[in-house]
Amino acid sequence: MNLIEKNFRYDIVDSVLDNDGNNLLDIVNRLRVISDLITDGADFMELVNFANRISNLISDISTAQVEERLFENEFESRLYEKIKDEDISFNESLRAGLYKDVIKSLFTLIKPGNEFLDNVMIFVEDEAVKMNRLSILGDIARKLE
Repeated sequence: MNLIEKNFRYDIVDSVLDNDGNNLLDIVNRLRVISDLITDGADFMELVNFANRISNLISDISTAQVEERLFENEFESRLYEKIKDEDISFNESLRAGLYKDVIKSLFTLIKPGNEFLDNVMIFVEDEAVKMNRLSILGDIARKLE
């Protein structure tokens, strides 16, 4: 099956196939969900912009386990709590192949994530605090893969 001939954009096809694409039905399901979201517009572009902000900050940086004791402000704790709140539904939806629900879960991270990025200095002198902040973003980046 030529997915591009089925009117799926080549960049979306490449992206889906890069992420362990070995089940054809799952691939087509992912393509449909992403294509529908792109057609719908603004929300998906907001997620893409958010993902790009995170990617630019954590590229080539290995992250570790987040340590809540290192939080210094409400933005760190608010974002991390939201990540933890969404973890169960995100993982269950992902395992079940409910990709619209997966994306909806990611949408809920945009507002607290952007507040974090707008209000928290990530690259501080305290190495432990810096790595902890990057690890929070790493948790989101893994969901966005």
